Amino acid sequence: MNKRTNNLFGKLIGLCLFAFAQTGCGSGGHHLLHLAFPPGDLYTPVATNSIAFQSEGTTVELNFVPKYKDRYEVGIFAIGDPIPASYEFSGELSVEFIQSGETISSQTITKFSSGTYAGKNMDKYSSRAFCSFDVPLQGRSMDEITVKISVLKPDQEFEKFKDQVKAWIRVSPIP
Repeated sequence: MNKRTNNLFGKLIGLCLFAFAQTGCGSGGHHLLHLAFPPGDLYTPVATNSIAFQSEGTTVELNFVPKYKDRYEVGIFAIGDPIPASYEFSGELSVEFIQSGETISSQTITKFSSGTYAGKNMDKYSSRAFCSFDVPLQGRSMDEITVKISVLKPDQEFEKFKDQVKAWIRVSPIP
């Protein structure tokens, strides 16, 4: 094939993916489209806040208006030194998803679901996720979403990292 045919073929595939994602295929189709053609700000956190996992009863709310239809995740990211890979969350969290004042769903979290290594260093994480969710939430609109994180059981080991991390919400890099 010549260059012109390859270019045309690439544009056709892109157009098909775009059409597939826009025809109501859900966040899975959008996620595939974003993996193939990621916007520059796709993985930038859409909400951040401090959290104290070592203190029972602590509650944090993260509010955001979704920018993309996609799979999002809730977790922590390093703002100082990366998080040691040996750190395993040992507490218990409640994560509620609220839209228009109504709790849409909730989850109890007892461990990390995934993590992103700090560059090529597999001994440290730049971020760790607790859970993921699709936007729009259960087929609802793309209006503001509140994610409420409550500490049910504290994680005393977190005391070592409390000044190095923040809670965040971002589009998930994991399919």
